[in-house]
Amino acid sequence: MTDFSARTMPGGPTLLLELLNPDYRTRSQSEHRDLLAACRRRDGKKAVSVLRQHLREGSDTLVNATEGGGLGRKS
Repeated sequence: MTDFSARTMPGGPTLLLELLNPDYRTRSQSEHRDLLAACRRRDGKKAVSVLRQHLREGSDTLVNATEGGGLGRKS
């Protein structure tokens, strides 16, 4: 199972989530690159599409992790 932890950072109620799953990190970084590429092309429709997908998958991953399922992708 992948490590998942949350802790309060000094100086405030900020929550730090450590997502140590290499597949999650790789996928997330790829989505960030895709979003930046769409923005550089000034392709707003593509940027919105990529961002929505990125946020959906990220939130699904976090919900799954907090419900005890680890950080694997839900099918």
